[in-house]
Amino acid sequence: MTYDELLKTLRLGKPVQQQTLSDLDLGQLRQETAIFTDVHFHNVRWQGAQLTQCIFTRCRFTQDVDRHLPEVFSDWRNVSLQGCHFDRCDLGHSQWAGQSLTTCTFNQCNLSNSNWQAAQLSQLSFTQCDCRQASFVDARVERSFISDCVSDGINLTRVVVENIVWIGNDFTHADITGACFHRSLLLKSRFQQKNLQGAFFVQCTLNQSHFHQVQFQQAQLTESQFGECHFSECDFSHIQANSTQFVSAQCTDCCWDEAHLTGTIWKQARLVNCQFKQAQLEKSFWESAVLQQCDFTDAQLFLADFSCAQLTESVFDGADLHRAKLHQLESYKSQLRSAHMKGVSWTDQDRLRGEQRAQQEFSQ
Repeated sequence: MTYDELLKTLRLGKPVQQQTLSDLDLGQLRQETAIFTDVHFHNVRWQGAQLTQCIFTRCRFTQDVDRHLPEVFSDWRNVSLQGCHFDRCDLGHSQWAGQSLTTCTFNQCNLSNSNWQAAQLSQLSFTQCDCRQASFVDARVERSFISDCVSDGINLTRVVVENIVWIGNDFTHADITGACFHRSLLLKSRFQQKNLQGAFFVQCTLNQSHFHQVQFQQAQLTESQFGECHFSECDFSHIQANSTQFVSAQCTDCCWDEAHLTGTIWKQARLVNCQFKQAQLEKSFWESAVLQQCDFTDAQLFLADFSCAQLTESVFDGADLHRAKLHQLESYKSQLRSAHMKGVSWTDQDRLRGEQRAQQEFSQ
């Protein structure tokens, strides 16, 4: 479709459908209430265009890699986009504030310094995009996928994130003050020297992530998963993390004082020089965990399971170990003598009978 054919169609009030617009300069276009459906915009110049209440459905915006064009369109606040695809587009400094986007994809796009404040974003995909200094303040992002994006300086203040997949992101230089992450997959993330006091990560999976010198005080981490994560010099005091999993995690020089950790799972975790003073650890599970120089002074460990764990130089002064399972920990009795241990179990009778039965069958 040529430029003149496009203008004629728009003047007649007809929708533009199933067309390809290539190498056109639409900078002088002034249009209200236009409809574009299944249109491919290739190397189109939009800078200066003014579109109001226009609807783009299943449209594609593409740009040749070896050609530098002004940003595809700097202001998207007064248009509607659904099912659109942006490929290698320069959208630096673009405006999306208050916009509602559904089922759109952004591949290898420049989104640096873009503004998405208070936007409603659903079922979006961002792949290999430059999101440096982008602002998502007060935005809501749900059922979306983000991968291999550069996000230095991204502003996620008070953003609400739900049911998203965000893989391999470095949040070290991101502002996530007051952000809320719910039921999201945040694998292989990195947080370094971050203040996450009062942060909200509920029912999230952050497996294989790294945390160094992170302040988690009073954060909400309930029912989340931190499997195979690395924590060093982090402060988790007073957090809410009931039923959270730390399977095979490594934790060094961290503080968990007065944390709410009922029902947490620490199977095969390795903790060195960590404090759990007055922590709520009822029904926690520590099977085969390695606890070296850890302090559980006055911790609540009612019905906790430490079966086959290693408690090297760890302290349990005043800890409540009533009805705890301490199978195969007879060698650590001297370290536990200052704890309250009424009704503890030193031998797993079911396991012992199973081992004896297996040995008898083998000998026969």
